[in-house]
Amino acid sequence: MKNLFITGRITKDAVLQKTKTGIDAVSFNVAVNGRAKRDEQGNYLRDANGYKVYDTEYYQVQLYREFAVSMAPYLKKGREIDVSGSNFRLSSWTGRDNRINPTIIFTNPELELKGGAPVKAEEPASDIDDLPFND
Repeated sequence: MKNLFITGRITKDAVLQKTKTGIDAVSFNVAVNGRAKRDEQGNYLRDANGYKVYDTEYYQVQLYREFAVSMAPYLKKGREIDVSGSNFRLSSWTGRDNRINPTIIFTNPELELKGGAPVKAEEPASDIDDLPFND
């Protein structure tokens, strides 16, 4: 059985939307820092403020129905969150530099907002075929 667990920060406030068939839905991204980048001499790369520069991976999370409605107000930019689940798939997105970036999309995973108790979806959204967030 596959299961994936990540800890990261929400990249922007989640917005509650409706799918084409009227189902409540929320989609948001979670950024996860990887290893600090190094130059050819092995020194850490630093930004203009002197902070280390990290490789960052982005994961998309999609919530549906009552779970989306109840969680949307808490999914704010910068909030640290744990995401885990077995209902995920591989996908990709194109950046501003036209580079294709791989990503993983979770659907109705278990969530834990840092500083709070775990939250779990009560029903999977396996019958949803009109995701408003993908082309």
